[in-house]
Amino acid sequence: MSFVNDFVNGGWLPLLLGVLVMATAITLLFPYFSGSNVKQRVKIVTREIDDLKKFERNKLETASRVKEAALRQRLAEKDQGKTSENVQKLAGLGRQFNLDRQATSKLRMKLMQAGYRREDHAIAFLMIRVLSTICMPFMGYYVTGLFITEPSLNQYIMGSVGGGVFGFFLPSIMVKNTATKRQEEILLRFPDALDLLIVCVQSGMTSEAAIRRVAQELERSAPVLCEEFHILGAELNYIKDRRVAFKNFAYRCGIDQIQDFSNTIIQAEAYGTSILQALRVQADELRNDRTQRAENKANSLPAKLTVPLAIFMLPVVFAIILTPPMNEVFKHF
Repeated sequence: MSFVNDFVNGGWLPLLLGVLVMATAITLLFPYFSGSNVKQRVKIVTREIDDLKKFERNKLETASRVKEAALRQRLAEKDQGKTSENVQKLAGLGRQFNLDRQATSKLRMKLMQAGYRREDHAIAFLMIRVLSTICMPFMGYYVTGLFITEPSLNQYIMGSVGGGVFGFFLPSIMVKNTATKRQEEILLRFPDALDLLIVCVQSGMTSEAAIRRVAQELERSAPVLCEEFHILGAELNYIKDRRVAFKNFAYRCGIDQIQDFSNTIIQAEAYGTSILQALRVQADELRNDRTQRAENKANSLPAKLTVPLAIFMLPVVFAIILTPPMNEVFKHF
């Protein structure tokens, strides 16, 4: 008690109060004076985050460029494989006969839809058609003598003419079958590719980057569609008019659904509407169309099985049913 009295009477109480007031003021005002350090630390952390994002972005872009370069190399090797030495020789022989002037745009379109895009392919096709038209009459003459006993002169002439006509149309038939198989493969995989494209666009990618990404994803599952998307992405980068790139994409594929897709993208970009919404509508239509085609095939299956059943199954059934009664009938004679 005496210590408290000495403390109060000795004048230490005002000093203590002053120290407490000073400590409180420093505590309250310290954040305002140290704010610059906090901002500096925030700037440092933000810069580190930006550097980390930039590093990861560069890493992803480098990996994407490496994959794209590898894909281009494989496509170039594939085109080089298609343009073999025999094709080059046939094209060179066709140029000597000026067949390159006969390579019309319609013929190039058919060959392009079959996957043959080089100029040598068109000239080689014309040369093959000329050679088959010349050689197949001899085959028709031989087949006529093989299947007809002592054929007449008219029969030999008919067989040779038929062989020539068949040889003229044979290359076109083969190209058409190849183009049809290729279009069926593209049409089968295109709805899935469109779903991937929607995911890429929804994540914030541009249309060019989304198409390149989809091409990489379809490399194994759909190589034909992957090749077409890769060409489309390259044309979008190098052709100023984007409409030309999408029209070329539809021109190479030759499919109505691809044509609708190209027109949808062109109209969306021309009128400023949402490409994502247009892609969603197109994807729904393609899925419904694929389901309808599958249902039509399933519904036509019974009709297609009627003829094989009538030819192969009914004779066997009749033989099994009628053989025992016929044996009993023959026993009485």
